[in-house]
Order: sequence, then C-alpha cells, then structure tokens
Amino acid sequence: MKPLSIIFIAAVVLFPFSHAEEQIIAMEFTVTKDGSAQLNQVSVESGAPDQKKAEGDYRLVLLDSAGNELWDTNMRLSFYIHDANIFLDKVTHFQKAPYFPNAKTLHFYKGDSLLLEEELRLCNSDKTCNENENYLSCPSDCPLNKPDGYCVNKGDGVCDPDCVEGFDPDCRPAKPAGNGPSGEQPGGGYAQPPNLIPLLILPAAAVVIIIFLIVRGRKKAGDIDIGSEGL
Repeated sequence: MKPLSIIFIAAVVLFPFSHAEEQIIAMEFTVTKDGSAQLNQVSVESGAPDQKKAEGDYRLVLLDSAGNELWDTNMRLSFYIHDANIFLDKVTHFQKAPYFPNAKTLHFYKGDSLLLEEELRLCNSDKTCNENENYLSCPSDCPLNKPDGYCVNKGDGVCDPDCVEGFDPDCRPAKPAGNGPSGEQPGGGYAQPPNLIPLLILPAAAVVIIIFLIVRGRKKAGDIDIGSEGL
C-alpha cells in the first residue's frame, strides 16, 4: 500500500471528528414568472453555504446596515418542467449563504430590476425570541433552553426543547444520580453523558498506523521471498 493511500485512509477516518459545520443564512423565496419575489423564511442554521454562481438572470445580495455588499450570487430559475411539459406561474427557491453577523438586508434582482428588498431581522436584542431569531443568531433573545424552532443537538449541558426525543444527548436520561428520577439531578436537568469524540480519535489513528505497518511488513517479506527464490 502506497503512503498516499495511507494518508487518504487516515483522512477519511479522522475527518468526521475534526470537521465542524459553519453557520449559514438559510432562505426560502417564492418567485413569480411575472416578476415578483417574496421571502417566506430566513434563519441561521448549521451547514454549508451554496457555491456562488457567476451566471443567471437573478441575483441575490446581502448588505450591512450602511448598504455595503457583504455577499452576492447569481441564480438560474426555471418556470418550465421539461419532463411533464408544464409551465409554472411561480417557483420556490432555496438559498444558503454564509452567515454574516452584521447582515441587515437582502436585495433580490432580476437583471437590473430590484424585485425585493427585505430586512433580515436575525437579532434585535429586545429580550424576546422573534420570528427569524434563534439561538445561533441571537442567543441573548433565544436562550438554548427555550423553544426557538431550531434544534442544537450538541453535548453542551443544556437540553434543547426543539429537539425530538433522543436527538439531543443532553436530553437523554442517564443512570440515576442524586435523588431525582431517571437520572435527574436534584437541581433540575439530567446528568450529561461523557464526550467520547476525543477518546475515539487516538484509537482511530492507531488503527491506521497498524494497518500501514502490517502492509509494509508483508511487502518486505514478499521482497525477501522473491530474493531467496532467485538464489
């Protein structure tokens, strides 16, 4: 096995432990054929942004409070379904952009015509968790232990009420501890399970090294056997 193959295997094994998703602005639009656009939903989520496109009749721009462009992309929208030979009056378009804490408004263009100008309202710091806000965009208004419509399923010691049962490790009852039922602590909440990711990284790396040494040893043994036969 070549060294490059070993490096590739190691990268595949260790990638899930080292990769962290970034924050994005997820948007849903309704665009009509006659030239109107509506923002249906917008929120900050964890994930990967869409790749920017240089071509397309439509263009989306994110701006800060001073009107400076933070990010833009072109978009291609089709109102025709080829397989069914159907023309549509409107389509739904989803777009994932990088998250900018200072993003305030968006502009939606068709060519040079501005179809939509909308304030994002991702955080106004009024101590109330409003429509477009969640823990990722506005933790001061949307604390993690309160419903905000978005599940944060990380081992952070707080049970997120937006997560379905069994999805947030902090919401899983552990072995009984203290006087509370089903692992509930006397002061409320549940005992947090240990974070096993750091414990898995070293064994995974060790497995890759062992495989490399075994393959290398077999290769050397094969070279010795071939040399012996030649004698």
